[in-house]
Amino acid sequence: MAQVQEHPKQPDGGRKYGAYQMMILRMLRDTAHRDLRTELFGHKLESPLLIAPIGVQTIFHHDKEDCVAEVAAEIGVPYILSTASSSSIEDVAKANGGGVGFFQLYWPQDDEITISLLKRAKSSGFTVLLVTLDTWTLTWRPADLDNAYLPFASGTGDQTGFSDPAFRRKFTEKHKKEVEDDDFLASREWANEVFSGTAHTWEQLELH
Repeated sequence: MAQVQEHPKQPDGGRKYGAYQMMILRMLRDTAHRDLRTELFGHKLESPLLIAPIGVQTIFHHDKEDCVAEVAAEIGVPYILSTASSSSIEDVAKANGGGVGFFQLYWPQDDEITISLLKRAKSSGFTVLLVTLDTWTLTWRPADLDNAYLPFASGTGDQTGFSDPAFRRKFTEKHKKEVEDDDFLASREWANEVFSGTAHTWEQLELH
């Protein structure tokens, strides 16, 4: 059974999750010949492990998502690229080489920008789309608020948008400047797209 660490500002959270068993043990099974191979979305994998779409990876290493994608390809584990990436879609795909890549989408409000992102991901070799449906606004994080910490505000983790031709064109048309001329303003525009506070519908999903 997995143990959940309690956050000092959320003392009840750990106990609530700790009540659930995260691992179900199956006894009296043959373990002499174990086979972890599986198939997922048409990809034959050596194990059921994937690298989750963790964003803003430049905050813990200057090689950011590129390095993790490269290692994922070397060890044969699918890499899931987050929309909140510190690197462009194309740069991560290049680093991933011949590895298996999936793309996680924080769904923009603008259809043209959404389609642009999806086309870039597909043409870069990402074969599976994972759409996050429950994060259409930034979450309330007391620890980050206490430290006035929001990397997106300075453009960190916004590279997917900042490198997108549709977003860049719309930003320039609206503000008469380039994205690089005002990181703070550009980050606000990008956040308004992907964390607008407005949810999408199943009908919209069908359109894409």
